[in-house]
Amino acid sequence: MPSRRGVALLVLGLVLGTMLVTPAGAHVSTSMTHLWSKHLRPLAVKVFYTKSQSDARYYKKSDSDARYYTKSDSDARFAPVGQTSESGFQAYCARARSNPRSYPAELCDASLVVTLDSAGVVGEFTSLAIGTDGLPILSYRDATNGDLKILHCGNAACTAGNQATAVDTAGNVGSDTSLAIGADGLPVVSYRDATNEELKVLHCGNPTCTSGNDLTPVDTGFVGYDISLAVGADGQPVVSYLDGPNGDLKVLHCGNAACTSGNQATVVDPGPVVVATDTSVATGADGLPVVSYYDSDDGDLRILHCGNAACTAGNQATSVDTVGWVGEFSSLAIGTDGLPVVSYRDGAGGDLKVLHCGNAACTSGNVMTPVDQSSDPLGYDTSMAIGTDGFPVVSYWDGSNSDLKFLHCGNAACTAGNQAIAVDTAGTVGRHTSVAIGTDGLPVVSYHDETTGDLKFARPPVP
Repeated sequence: MPSRRGVALLVLGLVLGTMLVTPAGAHVSTSMTHLWSKHLRPLAVKVFYTKSQSDARYYKKSDSDARYYTKSDSDARFAPVGQTSESGFQAYCARARSNPRSYPAELCDASLVVTLDSAGVVGEFTSLAIGTDGLPILSYRDATNGDLKILHCGNAACTAGNQATAVDTAGNVGSDTSLAIGADGLPVVSYRDATNEELKVLHCGNPTCTSGNDLTPVDTGFVGYDISLAVGADGQPVVSYLDGPNGDLKVLHCGNAACTSGNQATVVDPGPVVVATDTSVATGADGLPVVSYYDSDDGDLRILHCGNAACTAGNQATSVDTVGWVGEFSSLAIGTDGLPVVSYRDGAGGDLKVLHCGNAACTSGNVMTPVDQSSDPLGYDTSMAIGTDGFPVVSYWDGSNSDLKFLHCGNAACTAGNQAIAVDTAGTVGRHTSVAIGTDGLPVVSYHDETTGDLKFARPPVP
């Protein structure tokens, strides 16, 4: 049986033949109508789809809407921006490393280094946090003018739109700063007033600290050295510091978010000589303050676990590392396992060490690990935070090479897989470091450049 194409060609040939043998002007409409209705139209219907056949064979709009994701389906299936496990920059760097010929990876493999303030000698005693607006904010000392300054970054990398404000200019102020974001979402800073020998607290009136600030002396009498501030589980600031004349460790519990009234200062470790330098305080998983500090009388690293929110009773102080001359420049954070982790300097070995506590009070099961022994001396001005992977990160100064260094631990206790890199090596850089984790999940560091006298900011290479 001939194919449909063969039949169509046969019919077309008959039509052409009829036209050739029919005299000019002869009437042929009847025969053409007959050929179309009997032969050609049925073939056309068979060869080309009708609307109903097309609808049956191909997707209609309703079918497509059901087959493919709508906006609401996509929003439910995929994490929205800001809630993904890695930042856009991290995702880009992952693609760049997987496809080096398609994506340039220079920005991923190099540190970002930014000068934030260069007006005089600035940037000593830096402290860094991430505000509720997702942007870095820093406290630091302006040594040229003897002022406390606050810098609010204009973007996550602090590359544009930064705003620096002198927030306390009365006398010689601004050393030993420590900044945290209060329960009210506003920055709060503890610092030393050298003119009046006081411990002071700044409570900012807005997220950039440009107006409405409260400046309050909270303890007097040659106090306020080696200060650290955290926000307690009750929402009130807690400050650890050294009482200079007596060499005691003190803890101040504020009576309100601005520390303007109801404050209570308590001696929590009385010595006997100089017992508490380089203090660092955090709120433990049990809601109670925990303080790391250096006992310079015995050369030990000590941990204080408070018995209540104000540290007025039930406190327990423990020497956790006593081998050699250890414990200077301590920085304490609470790990994702709920246990304290401390970075500090081993003065005898010239190393950077990390302590991972075995319980909330660090009284047993502690593990001390040298995490950088690449040069001697190093481990000065340490600052610790917990990364989005749950592993500690530490910024510190390499005194041997005068560099800013950064350590990323390979596990929660920093016992293996640690990676230490030099982040800034231009001159004498890296004093007074402070590290925080940005909303994009990337660590950032503030520090002082001694060569230029500037406040600087860095982001280590993207992992």
